[in-house]
Amino acid sequence: MDLFDKKNIPSSPWFKFEKVGDKVGGIVEGMFNQPGRDGFADQKVFTLKTEDGSMVNVGIKTTSMYLMSRTANVTIGDQLGFQFVKEIPAKKKGMHPAKSIEAFVIKGEPVEASEE
Repeated sequence: MDLFDKKNIPSSPWFKFEKVGDKVGGIVEGMFNQPGRDGFADQKVFTLKTEDGSMVNVGIKTTSMYLMSRTANVTIGDQLGFQFVKEIPAKKKGMHPAKSIEAFVIKGEPVEASEE
């Protein structure tokens, strides 16, 4: 078996909203802040364990006050989902439309840090 065969390249662990209706959800396994780079804004990243057991990262821009306020109280163990609900026309000609993302949360049982 050749390790460097293209079929052995893992898929990206990052979820990308491509079209209206795209959605992702799962149990929050972790959260971290990702500094902006390569033209992307700073992000708050949620690592979700999906229904099929796979792990996926979902980043939301820290400049999105709507999503930041709705996810402010999310903790590990909560169910969290995001859905691309609509495109908002660009305010400036030649720019891409904005993606309107909605967050959905079901609070889980509080997870206590283990004492070791």
